[in-house]
Amino acid sequence: MRKFSKIAVALLPLAFSLSASKGNAQIIISGFLSNPGGTDSPYEYTQLIATQSIDFSLTPYSVVVCNNGTASSNGWFSSTAASSVLYKFNLTAGTVNSGDVFYVGGSGKLISGSGSTDITAANWIKVINTATTGGDGYGTANGSGVFGNGGSSADGIAIFSDTTLTASTVPVDAIFYGSAVGGAKPSTGGYVLPTNDHYTNGQTFGNGTNTYLFSNPGSNQYVKLTGTFNTVGNSWNIARTSSLVTLSTTSTLADITTEISLVTTGNQPPALTGTNHSPQIPTSTDLVTVSVEATDDSPLTYAPGAVALFYDSGSGFSSLGMANTSGNTWQATIPAQANGTVVRYYVSATDNQGLVTTDPTNAPTGFYLYQVNNSGTASPLVVTEILYNDSGSYEFIEVYNNTGATVNLDYWEIGDGTSSFTIPTGTTVANGGFVIFTNNLTNFTTAHPTVTNVVGSYTFGLSSSSAGETVTLSDPNELLADQVAYQNGQNSWAATTAGFSIELVDPTFDNSFAVNWILSTVSGGHPGELTLTDTTPPGLVSVSVVSTTELDVLFNENVGILSSQNTGNYSIDNGIGTPVSATVDGSNNALVHLTLGTAITAGTYILTVSNVQDLFNNVMTSGNLSFTYVAPGSIIITEIMQNPNIVLDSNGEWFEVYNTTSAPIDLNGWTIKDNGSNIHTISGSVVVAAGSYAVLGRDGNIAANGGVTLAYVYSGIDLGNSADQIILKLGGTEIDKVEYDGGPLFPDPTGASMELTDLSADNNLASNWATAISAWSGSAGDLGSPGTTNTTSTVPTTPDPVEITITISGSDLTVSWSASTLATSYNVYRGTTPDFVTDALSLVGTTASTSYTDSGAALSSTYYYKVTAAN
Repeated sequence: MRKFSKIAVALLPLAFSLSASKGNAQIIISGFLSNPGGTDSPYEYTQLIATQSIDFSLTPYSVVVCNNGTASSNGWFSSTAASSVLYKFNLTAGTVNSGDVFYVGGSGKLISGSGSTDITAANWIKVINTATTGGDGYGTANGSGVFGNGGSSADGIAIFSDTTLTASTVPVDAIFYGSAVGGAKPSTGGYVLPTNDHYTNGQTFGNGTNTYLFSNPGSNQYVKLTGTFNTVGNSWNIARTSSLVTLSTTSTLADITTEISLVTTGNQPPALTGTNHSPQIPTSTDLVTVSVEATDDSPLTYAPGAVALFYDSGSGFSSLGMANTSGNTWQATIPAQANGTVVRYYVSATDNQGLVTTDPTNAPTGFYLYQVNNSGTASPLVVTEILYNDSGSYEFIEVYNNTGATVNLDYWEIGDGTSSFTIPTGTTVANGGFVIFTNNLTNFTTAHPTVTNVVGSYTFGLSSSSAGETVTLSDPNELLADQVAYQNGQNSWAATTAGFSIELVDPTFDNSFAVNWILSTVSGGHPGELTLTDTTPPGLVSVSVVSTTELDVLFNENVGILSSQNTGNYSIDNGIGTPVSATVDGSNNALVHLTLGTAITAGTYILTVSNVQDLFNNVMTSGNLSFTYVAPGSIIITEIMQNPNIVLDSNGEWFEVYNTTSAPIDLNGWTIKDNGSNIHTISGSVVVAAGSYAVLGRDGNIAANGGVTLAYVYSGIDLGNSADQIILKLGGTEIDKVEYDGGPLFPDPTGASMELTDLSADNNLASNWATAISAWSGSAGDLGSPGTTNTTSTVPTTPDPVEITITISGSDLTVSWSASTLATSYNVYRGTTPDFVTDALSLVGTTASTSYTDSGAALSSTYYYKVTAAN
């Protein structure tokens, strides 16, 4: 289920959508400094108050300030990053509680410009060096300041409950200040306003009654606002007024203490949570049930029509009464709709005193939606060209339609794997046609004036780093239509220079493979054009060992059934020969499964392939790839530090492996997994010598990881402190696995590793593991033996001494025992209970002989002794 908080750009991309509702002022403006002494940037700021608790990482907001000469018809929104009038701050991290005062502005964090009191101790949710850095999405760096100083063309501040804005997005709070409206009112459009203590949402700023101005600040004058806001009724009991506080370099936070009061008395509005629909992806015969949890301080069942569902299938919102089915659950059913229909909906609750809550809170601008989809899959559109290395001019993503029919892209999203852009309604792409998405519509249109069906401007940015990024395209049900994880100059991806795109050789090719992309031959690429026809034969991508008699061969494109299933087209050296069968995978026609008549053994092999054709009858003359098979148990896991004590888990977790064979083994390309979704593929050579150890961990910094020298640093793997698994795989072969249980059977130490006591023992049996008993050389304090023989490795035939005797002579107690085979030393532990723990605190001595005299015992005391052997 996809929720749209701000979707006006998709509904009315060129018009305003204004309503008279009060909204929900989760944040209100309580003061600001727009004209500090000396240079304004980066010392301007605004003071804000939260009227409810907010985690900005989960519920982002934004602050927009305007410095007007002449305002744009788009008001608070700019379609280009370079804007001298607007500057945007995105609030995406930090938390505030209801009633908290916090600040947003320049990075100086001084009370009144250069040389004044440092107020870093205040709660700063977002700061930017406005003198050197542009705003979040738009706004130009300006050493003279980005907040306006008021005057004859009023300036303003607005708060939004989202970071993606349009010209019609309604702020949750806004104010204007200065001596006159002036150029803040354009001839058309303008600044959209909320309904608050001084403005109404019915008109933009400067129109009708929307002309109220707060004080016009002079140099070093902080504008302090007063008033009383009721958080229950979401309204102003006493409207805000302003006063000017002249600041000096020695002023403190006490001089700008807020004078806005919050009151929380009166009837509470209803609360709506957990809104959802079922089935998630309905067909044209499905009735769709919408459910919500609705609560109030007075029973909602007493209010007729208390909870209502509003839905729109293309003709405007209609309402349905929701029924109280059980507890706080309310439900209503949307009738079946035609295949392809997009249904938008929201829920409203009204209590018996007239207070109204909607979910989403900004409905009907915000809403939930789904699309009726009889296939259960997204239309398979294809990303065919990407210009990501743009040097600030323009990026674009080209999408091609070869589905056989026109595709409507209403409420689809295109993104970079982290952020996304909602495609405006009315956007379609014909069969055999293209649609182009760009981050700068003006610059793209100037460079490509003849290209049609261009949509902009998305606000995410595509990375030109070597690691690249993932371009995604998904439908209204969040079903993935296509994705391309490109890289810049790595793993066979073309290296680009500024202005040059990468192009898919043919739209029928698999665009997940780098070999199917080429660098554009001209700067600016070929948006809206097919690149080439397929004249290239298939190529080998990889060979994976599934078992000793099964291989998977992956080609870079779909291959023909007859040629790819001809076993005579494959051959493996070292006596393996021709496979007994070759079968194309049923869901991926670029993948072929081979079954061997002779089993492979540990070693490196070469697969030779010839005469395999693609779907365009291009013939692969000959190609080969080497692959390595490592037998299970060749590498074993011998030590695990899952819960360090001296450093954090994120720095100090590691595990040790041991090569049981007589030849070196390279772990490059191996995967590490746990019992969840964590997985990491080892990248780069990690050679474990024959009969030697290697340690793999999360942090390679010895000063931070507790003193461990690592052979490899992995990411994405968190070792559970209780039960978890470590699995090592090469291709489809599981080489080793240890599944520890967090204490019932396995050791469960803190500050010490778990060690395999015998390299020849089964390392998946808990009885073969023990807790490390001594620190390694260089350890910061934890116990273990990374990269060396385990400290708990004991004698295989007689692991612990027997026949322990004790003789007493005065205050000396002499402990004697029988020798253990192959033991080189013995550890003697003393406790006051029979079941005491053997650790560093209970260790009283270490000796190479078979007796030890304890001179530290106290008279009239009872002691228990344990002796362990070590080698």
